[in-house]
Amino acid sequence: MNKIYQARTGLGLSRGYVAKAVGLSEEELQQVEEGSIGPSESLLTRLSGLFHLPVEYFTDEAFPDGQNGFSGEDNITEHDRQEIENLQHFKKNLSAAEAMKIFQQQMRGAAGKAGFKSEEDVADWITAGRRNE
Repeated sequence: MNKIYQARTGLGLSRGYVAKAVGLSEEELQQVEEGSIGPSESLLTRLSGLFHLPVEYFTDEAFPDGQNGFSGEDNITEHDRQEIENLQHFKKNLSAAEAMKIFQQQMRGAAGKAGFKSEEDVADWITAGRRNE
């Protein structure tokens, strides 16, 4: 498999998650990973941003002969390793209820900044807007 596959699996990300994040179907991403179709420059740029790797990582210019940041433990710093473990732990352990709680906290903060005093004020505002549509 290619470096896109190595980066994705090295970070413990599903093909579906990565495909959605970069605007491809799972089948298209699989074809790119298998080498059936080549990645566009635009796709490489999106993958670079998602994986926090330079675009050159995905080309043979920067890491020739299979050398890459995921094949050798020496290429990953302790700080990087800890960040990867934290992300994997967060992704694995975040339940739907916890995700909803985080979302609600963020929404309360945004509502407060917008001048709403309570959740009821927000609900009233939404309801009034729907009546006017």
